[in-house]
Amino acid sequence: MRRVFQSKRISYRVPQLSDAQAIFESYASDTEVTKYLSWARHQVVADTEAFLEFAQAQWAEWKIGPLLLECVDTGQLLGSTGLDRVDKNTASTGYVIARDFWGRGLASEALGSMIEIAVQHDFQKVFAFCHRDHLVSRRVLERNGFSYKTCYEKRLVFPNLSAIPQDVCEYEYQC
Repeated sequence: MRRVFQSKRISYRVPQLSDAQAIFESYASDTEVTKYLSWARHQVVADTEAFLEFAQAQWAEWKIGPLLLECVDTGQLLGSTGLDRVDKNTASTGYVIARDFWGRGLASEALGSMIEIAVQHDFQKVFAFCHRDHLVSRRVLERNGFSYKTCYEKRLVFPNLSAIPQDVCEYEYQC
């Protein structure tokens, strides 16, 4: 397993195919955890395996991509985050934390680490999209220095809410 980064409480590593069951059980199949995500809740472990194949392709092509979050002390899976290269100067990010670890500041710590990694990779800007009604996530972005850019009406499908496009807020961080 290739560790990419470590913050105070979180170790960040490249996901492996052998992580499928743990990811599925920890957060990818949880209806509450995936409610506001732009990807569909995983119904079967094969859905998680497809994500892991995507992750490996991202790392092979860009040397950057999805990362798993693990507790530094216990190695326990906490969630995932990562950077997606948009162009030479821009990356997008997001995060998901397993429900058992909500309310501990882990999303903020993970997002702060993504900013540090973006700077190391010479990105000039990082952006994130967030469902308009996901106030907790919007606060996490703002606490980490992301600026509210705009809210697009009926712009992005959040498949765990509805097949109808929803309002989405765009935030950006200037590195």
